[in-house]
Order: sequence, then C-alpha cells, then structure tokens
Amino acid sequence: MARPATWGKFIVVDGGDGTGKTSVIDFLKEELKGGDILFTREPGGTGSPLAEEIRGVVLRKRDERVFAETELMLFSAARLQHVGNFVLPALRRGNHVISDRFSSSTIAYQLYGNGRLDLQKFFDNLDRVATSGCVPDLYILLDVDSEEAMRRRHSAGATSRFDERELAFHKAVRAGFLETANRFPRSVIVDAGKSDADVKQNVLDEILKFLN
Repeated sequence: MARPATWGKFIVVDGGDGTGKTSVIDFLKEELKGGDILFTREPGGTGSPLAEEIRGVVLRKRDERVFAETELMLFSAARLQHVGNFVLPALRRGNHVISDRFSSSTIAYQLYGNGRLDLQKFFDNLDRVATSGCVPDLYILLDVDSEEAMRRRHSAGATSRFDERELAFHKAVRAGFLETANRFPRSVIVDAGKSDADVKQNVLDEILKFLN
C-alpha cells in the first residue's frame, strides 16, 4: 500500500567504527536543528528505554560465550521496540527521521564480521518482524580503509569489545557494509577518507538534495 503524501522520510547514516560517523551525526544535528527532522540511533534508540537497556547488554564486555544467534535476537528485539515506539510514529506524523545505524549494521557486524552468513535467512526473518517493512528511503554509508579506521579508533583510545577484534574482522565488516548498501532503493557511499570537513559537508549535501 502506498504511503500518504504526508509520510516522513527515513534516512540512515551508517558505517564501521572509525569512519567518523558519530562526528558526522553531531554535525547534522547542529546544521538541521529547528526543523522537522528527528535523530535517533541503534542499538537502542530514542523513545524506547527497553531498547536502550538491550543496548547495554549487547555492547558490554563479558567472559561468557555469546552465540551469534543470541546477538541477532537481541539486536532485533531492540530494533522492534525502536521502530515501533519511535521511528514509525514519527514518520506517520510527517517527521523525517535520521538514524545512526540500522539493520545494515547488524548484517555487517554479526553476519559478515563473525563469518556467519549461514544465518542470513534466520536474520531476515527476524528483521522482517522487527522493522515492520520500514526500509531506509536514503541510505548513506561512510566508507574508509579498514587499517585507517582501526588507527583512528586506537588513537582515540576506543575500548569497546569490537575495537579489540582483529583486522580480518573489520575487513569483513567493511565488505558487509559495501555489499548490503546495494539492497536499498537509494544509497550513497561517501569516501570517509577525505577531510573531516569534506565528509560532513558531503553527507549534509546528500540529505538536503534528497529532501528538497
């Protein structure tokens, strides 16, 4: 069924650790404030305390073995709460929503990064329920060489459990992002190896061009 003309646009800004995504999102919040654009993030998300609690669970370092299937179900549960309680209601009201990460990050990290492409169908079934058919109208991927991304993270003193993974993991994640970008009706890959100012402006220009 076609969406009403008043339905807002769903935009996702994505990319691996070290691509400068957080800095870009902060820039967008400043440049686009005061309008009808709302910002959120994953895992977790605006308007869903439960999704935020799940975020803490999935990102916390632990000695216990965490199965890939467990991670997929946790991320999907957080996404279902996020989409149902915030994203879809906002879009129905006519707000545009910009999300820092979405399903594509789960595919890149949990499937490609962990070498578990055998779980693709399992994840697709979970994601179909979690997103209720919500697909990014514009998908922006920040992409940079994996070695450079890791160098940036280490220089910044990053300490998440993903930062401790080997280079092969991050290369697989990058490949997952690049392949997944082709799934969306409209996607843009931004060279995040350029200067910080150029990357931020490129992303802003793409969003404004799309919305206008």
